[in-house]
Amino acid sequence: MPAPSVLVVEDDVAIRRLVSAHLKSNGFNVIEAWSIVSASRLLGIKHFDAMILDLELEDGEGYELLKDEMVSDIMTLVVSAREQVVDRIISFELGADDYLTKPIDLRELVMRLRRSLKRGSVKKNRAVAEPMLDIDARLKLNIVERTIIEGDRTICRLSSRELKLLCLFIKNPSVALSRDKIAREVMGHAFSAESRVVDVLVSDLRLKLQAAQAAAQLKNVRGEGYVMGMEHR
Repeated sequence: MPAPSVLVVEDDVAIRRLVSAHLKSNGFNVIEAWSIVSASRLLGIKHFDAMILDLELEDGEGYELLKDEMVSDIMTLVVSAREQVVDRIISFELGADDYLTKPIDLRELVMRLRRSLKRGSVKKNRAVAEPMLDIDARLKLNIVERTIIEGDRTICRLSSRELKLLCLFIKNPSVALSRDKIAREVMGHAFSAESRVVDVLVSDLRLKLQAAQAAAQLKNVRGEGYVMGMEHR
């Protein structure tokens, strides 16, 4: 089995080299980047299993990389000197899988990286074992390709979070799912009352289902959360 490939995005040369050397000594294949531009260039030409990302880079904030669709399938661990809760919340909302505050313990970094990669591998294997799910009588969900399809025709493509959310609804038909359950299952962390990330995610998926003219539609259940129900067409 090939060693996991990790992109280390850090503009502090000393920290970048220290982290990279420790990861290499623990069996990872490592490539370094020092800016948003250099990281984007590498992401465009090579597949990575994971990314370690600093938030303060020489040409902007690491948030910009988290927003990029190219990293939606990459396990991302944010390593930052920022200690405010809001930075953690924003990072998780944008798709980060874990967050460590500097100064870091390199042993903990490796442990968290391996844990997240293992969790991601289990999910990937499940997806391969069950590549198609029925959305309704007409539409199917291709889990591997992250697409909604009708026969051989692709209707639309989903983000990684939209995919997880739709799978969650399909596997819980007619069950009202709370915002907290959605946050934990889809994003891997507890729902924050100050955050609208769950509502925005549900809204984005609802629009795609409507555009696909799916019989399955997402509905708000007051005081409980959201449910996927069938509409007769």
